[in-house]
Amino acid sequence: MAAPASIVFGMMVLAFSDNFIGHVADRMSVWQYHALRSAMVLPVIALVMMVVGLGRSLWPTRPGAVLLRSAFTIASLMLYFAAIPAVSVSLAAAGLFTSPIFVTLISVVVFGERIGPRRVMG
Repeated sequence: MAAPASIVFGMMVLAFSDNFIGHVADRMSVWQYHALRSAMVLPVIALVMMVVGLGRSLWPTRPGAVLLRSAFTIASLMLYFAAIPAVSVSLAAAGLFTSPIFVTLISVVVFGERIGPRRVMG
């Protein structure tokens, strides 16, 4: 139950930041926005890890793969947040929600995974 709640909470925070960046875009650059957002969230993550007792158990077994994935995520989010001031929030959200479609297509084409009706519905 904690995983779905975490996903919903994460999407709620992302939706808030999507709306917020439109209001600050004329006052700060995308780089400043991301630096501020990271500076605000890192202490929260550290606190949660201390309270829950996580720590060394979260260290990746393949740091190179995690670094590559993180680089792709950073690049995509930078492009996404850079585009938000130029489009409406609804259009930005529509673009964001196409991500599962691309994940599914890449899984089929690149990794040869089979998708059934349940995954298509998901």
